[in-house]
Amino acid sequence: MNKKYPDPYRDFGPDQIGYGSCAPVVGFGTFTRDKEFSWPDRQCTTKSEYEKWAKHLRDTGYDVPEKYLNAYVTPKI
Repeated sequence: MNKKYPDPYRDFGPDQIGYGSCAPVVGFGTFTRDKEFSWPDRQCTTKSEYEKWAKHLRDTGYDVPEKYLNAYVTPKI
């Protein structure tokens, strides 16, 4: 079992988090202002961005939080 990845809304104050296109690793989502942590926006994050983020978490010893499993937009064809 890896370390628990922090939750942006439980583990950080509003002055510590941001939202937008400059989220590290995921491209678009929520992030800490120090850019140490980021979380994908499931309405904007592509599958490849999400997979890059999930790999980054695993590589740094974290589990992907359950509420962020498969947090990417699925294109409608």
